[in-house]
Amino acid sequence: QVWSLILEIKSIFNNLKNHQKTLSVSKKINNDNLRITYSFDKQKIINKNFKVNNINKEFLNKLTKRDEKNKKGGPMDVDTEMNPLSNIKQLETIEKNIKLTVDQGGKIKCGGKRHSFSNKGYYFPPTIIECDNHNLPTAENELFGPVLSVMKFETEEEAITITNDTEYGLGNYLQTEDKEKAHRVAKKLRSGCVYINGNAADSGTPFGGYRQSGNGREGGTWGLEEFLEIKTITGWK
Repeated sequence: QVWSLILEIKSIFNNLKNHQKTLSVSKKINNDNLRITYSFDKQKIINKNFKVNNINKEFLNKLTKRDEKNKKGGPMDVDTEMNPLSNIKQLETIEKNIKLTVDQGGKIKCGGKRHSFSNKGYYFPPTIIECDNHNLPTAENELFGPVLSVMKFETEEEAITITNDTEYGLGNYLQTEDKEKAHRVAKKLRSGCVYINGNAADSGTPFGGYRQSGNGREGGTWGLEEFLEIKTITGWK
């Protein structure tokens, strides 16, 4: 079976207050998609995208075309698809990581430099970078900006291994028509939440992450336990 790691394009550069760091897996474009996503904290950013070798060119072309259509504008404009960054320091951090990635072999497919629109705020154009591995700066670091690193893989196990090779682990998103596949992959993902086929968590379910995405949980009895004091008494009997 042919596998590719793709993402939900409309989320890539959609309103920076709802970023997702995302990995996606699919059998083919538009066929039996299995998306693996990880994110962190309450601000999230799509950061990585993996795909199988033989659809590399097709996927990049489709992604780039969609990328170029994103409308930049103010957060109060209902037609805005991409808001500005929060500050100039963040803009400079993104530029620094892109330069380091390109110096290490990354190839910019679109964006990569400040847009003229940046004069009206801390805007940065949607940027896609083709990378040879997932350890390059734009793929590995927490950027909080519209930068997507695209990489290749061969097998499902390789995609899962790369997905888990991160300092973060708040949420993973899977999308597939094969429930057995979804269950198999979900069990192997190292994150606090796994969402299958876009289903949101019910109220009262625990919410929290692994590794640098935090300790403890919010929601349900697990969330209440965070507010309890525990006492040990010896010699009671």
